[in-house]
Amino acid sequence: MEKSSKLSDKFVFYWTFNCIASSLMPMIASLLGGNKNLPMVVWYPYDPNKTPYFHLTYIWEIFCISNLGLIYAVLDLVFPCIAIVLGQQFKILASNFKNNVYRALVDSEVSEKIVQTFSKNLHNDSFNEEIFEIMNSAKFKKNNARYLRKNVKHHQQLLQYCADVSDILSIFLMGKVSAAIFNTLFMAFSLITTGNRAMIFGLGSYMVSTSIELLIYTYSGQVLTQNADIVGTLYESPWYMCDVHFQRTFHIVQMRASKIVNVKAGNYFTMSASSYITFMKSLGIVYSALEGVN
Repeated sequence: MEKSSKLSDKFVFYWTFNCIASSLMPMIASLLGGNKNLPMVVWYPYDPNKTPYFHLTYIWEIFCISNLGLIYAVLDLVFPCIAIVLGQQFKILASNFKNNVYRALVDSEVSEKIVQTFSKNLHNDSFNEEIFEIMNSAKFKKNNARYLRKNVKHHQQLLQYCADVSDILSIFLMGKVSAAIFNTLFMAFSLITTGNRAMIFGLGSYMVSTSIELLIYTYSGQVLTQNADIVGTLYESPWYMCDVHFQRTFHIVQMRASKIVNVKAGNYFTMSASSYITFMKSLGIVYSALEGVN
């Protein structure tokens, strides 16, 4: 979980900084263009253009814009943080499946040192005969089956959580993805038609921000999909050395775990790296077409 916590912290820091900086771009663009007006046109019960009200009002609007950027950042990071935590839970589950037999051996009064040696020499010909005797005992079979049931239950819960996240956030993700795509397209078209330096600076920064926003959403879904793929880790477990009943059950678990886990935006777009590449290619084609028409 430490790894997921660090990744979430990085997302929160960089994206919050990006949202606040992007929110302040109109003010920066206004200053670069030599415009000394307030960043936002808002009604006040006094004349804000008079000193010292102008400076105080300017500082107040900067605070409000920064706070608005912070709110947007928090809303944008709900899905990425959920996806990262769920992905880390799948990695923990994969480790539990891998160590299922080893934990059953430890609970069957085999020392951890012997179990570690058995794990290291798993692909060699030298084994401790005592371990094979214990693996045929009723106590080991009971512990092994108990841990497997626990891990299977954990896997079913995670799959249900992913399905719930997809159902609950489907419309929200559809709106965010659609807004990011159309905003990027609109900014690109505006960049073609404008000749104002301040406008180019502001529109360019917004275009970069919307592209990064789209990347964060699709990358978060990609992290969840990759971490949910635990089939490879299951094969690292010595399940084939256990009794036939356990082997059959474990094989069913392997087939169940091969199901691809993903989150969709409105049941149309899959949150994955391939979707982001498709989005950017499509935007590039449309941008080229608009530039040719212009």
